[in-house]
Amino acid sequence: MPYKGVEHELIFFNSFQDVYKITIAFSMKNDYEMFYKKSMNLLSVLVAHKGPGSLYQCLKGLNYISGISCDQNGCCVTAMRFITMEIDLTEQGMKNYKRILAIIFHYFKVV
Repeated sequence: MPYKGVEHELIFFNSFQDVYKITIAFSMKNDYEMFYKKSMNLLSVLVAHKGPGSLYQCLKGLNYISGISCDQNGCCVTAMRFITMEIDLTEQGMKNYKRILAIIFHYFKVV
């Protein structure tokens, strides 16, 4: 994975239906500075944006995805918050999931 020293796990499973999906979940420290700057909100909006130049347009143009969403959860009294991305893949996208992950992590690095 692109970030050395960061714990990660890639899990595959077979579903009973032809569902192609990637779910990426990040845990982030929950502190007041991040809360007031709304950085997690901004990240969620940027990932879910579907306009020109967006992550969605890039992956959709490659015929890799049919949809993308990003949500955050956690509350102000817990020590951690989570950002979860749901990416609906095409068959072509499923074959190229490693490239999709590389594009997503490159996007995060740029943002």
